Amino acid sequence: MRGKALKEAQRIHDELEQIDTIASHVKRDWDEFVRTADDACLKAVAYDLQGFYTGLERILQSIADTIDDHLPAGESWHKASTPRGGGIGLSPEGIGLLATSRLTAHSTLSHS
Repeated sequence: MRGKALKEAQRIHDELEQIDTIASHVKRDWDEFVRTADDACLKAVAYDLQGFYTGLERILQSIADTIDDHLPAGESWHKASTPRGGGIGLSPEGIGLLATSRLTAHSTLSHS
Protein backbone atom coordinates (compact mmCIF):
# COMPACT_ATOMS: atom_id res chain seq x y z
CA MET A 1 0.00 0.00 0.00
CA ARG A 2 2.85 2.42 0.77
CA GLY A 3 4.22 2.22 -2.76
CA LYS A 4 0.77 2.74 -4.17
CA ALA A 5 0.22 5.76 -1.92
CA LEU A 6 3.56 7.30 -2.89
CA LYS A 7 2.74 6.87 -6.57
CA GLU A 8 -0.66 8.49 -5.95
CA ALA A 9 0.96 11.39 -4.08
CA GLN A 10 3.24 12.03 -7.06
CA ARG A 11 0.26 11.94 -9.44
CA ILE A 12 -1.56 14.46 -7.25
CA HIS A 13 1.52 16.66 -7.07
CA ASP A 14 1.86 16.66 -10.86
CA GLU A 15 -1.83 17.40 -11.34
CA LEU A 16 -1.68 20.25 -8.82
CA GLU A 17 1.22 21.81 -10.70
CA GLN A 18 -0.92 21.81 -13.83
CA ILE A 19 -3.87 23.24 -11.88
CA ASP A 20 -1.64 26.03 -10.51
CA THR A 21 -0.61 26.90 -14.06
CA ILE A 22 -4.24 26.94 -15.18
CA ALA A 23 -5.19 29.15 -12.22
CA SER A 24 -2.54 31.69 -13.21
CA HIS A 25 -3.87 31.65 -16.79
CA VAL A 26 -7.39 32.27 -15.49
CA LYS A 27 -6.21 35.26 -13.47
CA ARG A 28 -4.21 36.66 -16.37
CA ASP A 29 -7.05 36.23 -18.87
CA TRP A 30 -9.66 37.61 -16.44
CA ASP A 31 -7.52 40.69 -15.75
CA GLU A 32 -7.16 41.18 -19.49
CA PHE A 33 -10.93 40.82 -19.97
CA VAL A 34 -11.63 43.41 -17.27
CA ARG A 35 -9.15 45.76 -18.92
CA THR A 36 -10.28 45.28 -22.53
CA ALA A 37 -13.78 43.69 -22.43
CA ASP A 38 -12.53 41.35 -25.17
CA ASP A 39 -14.83 38.32 -25.48
CA ALA A 40 -11.87 36.17 -26.51
CA CYS A 41 -10.37 36.68 -23.04
CA LEU A 42 -13.63 35.65 -21.40
CA LYS A 43 -13.78 32.54 -23.57
CA ALA A 44 -10.21 31.73 -22.54
CA VAL A 45 -11.23 32.06 -18.88
CA ALA A 46 -14.16 29.68 -19.41
CA TYR A 47 -11.93 27.17 -21.19
CA ASP A 48 -9.29 27.33 -18.47
CA LEU A 49 -11.89 26.97 -15.70
CA GLN A 50 -13.08 23.78 -17.37
CA GLY A 51 -9.50 22.50 -17.31
CA PHE A 52 -9.19 23.51 -13.65
CA TYR A 53 -12.35 21.65 -12.70
CA THR A 54 -11.41 18.60 -14.79
CA GLY A 55 -8.03 18.47 -13.02
CA LEU A 56 -9.76 18.47 -9.64
CA GLU A 57 -12.09 15.71 -10.81
CA ARG A 58 -9.12 13.61 -11.93
CA ILE A 59 -7.54 14.00 -8.50
CA LEU A 60 -10.74 13.00 -6.69
CA GLN A 61 -11.34 10.03 -8.97
CA SER A 62 -7.76 8.90 -8.62
CA ILE A 63 -7.90 9.13 -4.83
CA ALA A 64 -11.14 7.18 -4.77
CA ASP A 65 -9.62 4.50 -6.98
CA THR A 66 -6.24 4.30 -5.23
CA ILE A 67 -6.97 5.01 -1.58
CA ASP A 68 -10.59 3.89 -1.28
CA ASP A 69 -10.27 1.13 -3.90
CA HIS A 70 -13.51 2.34 -5.43
CA LEU A 71 -13.70 4.23 -8.71
CA PRO A 72 -16.76 6.48 -8.90
CA ALA A 73 -18.86 6.11 -12.04
CA GLY A 74 -21.68 7.87 -13.79
CA GLU A 75 -22.38 11.46 -14.67
CA SER A 76 -23.15 12.53 -11.11
CA TRP A 77 -20.37 10.57 -9.37
CA HIS A 78 -19.23 13.70 -7.56
CA LYS A 79 -22.62 14.05 -5.85
CA ALA A 80 -23.01 10.34 -5.14
CA SER A 81 -19.54 10.24 -3.58
CA THR A 82 -20.42 12.70 -0.83
CA PRO A 83 -22.26 11.83 2.36
CA ARG A 84 -24.82 14.58 1.65
CA GLY A 85 -25.44 13.07 -1.76
CA GLY A 86 -26.32 9.75 -0.19
CA GLY A 87 -23.18 8.05 -1.43
CA ILE A 88 -20.46 6.28 0.45
CA GLY A 89 -18.11 9.25 0.42
CA LEU A 90 -14.34 9.13 0.64
CA SER A 91 -12.70 7.11 3.38
CA PRO A 92 -10.96 8.91 6.24
CA GLU A 93 -7.66 8.17 4.45
CA GLY A 94 -8.92 9.77 1.25
CA ILE A 95 -10.27 12.78 3.09
CA GLY A 96 -6.99 13.16 5.00
CA LEU A 97 -5.02 13.08 1.77
CA LEU A 98 -7.23 15.81 0.33
CA ALA A 99 -7.10 17.92 3.48
CA THR A 100 -3.32 17.99 3.46
CA SER A 101 -3.01 18.80 -0.23
CA ARG A 102 -2.80 22.21 -1.82
CA LEU A 103 -6.41 21.89 -3.00
CA THR A 104 -7.46 24.14 -0.14
CA ALA A 105 -5.89 27.04 -1.99
CA HIS A 106 -8.53 26.59 -4.66
CA SER A 107 -11.50 25.88 -2.43
CA THR A 108 -13.66 28.63 -3.92
CA LEU A 109 -14.44 26.51 -6.97
CA SER A 110 -17.69 24.63 -6.57
CA HIS A 111 -19.85 22.47 -8.73
CA SER A 112 -23.62 22.49 -8.60
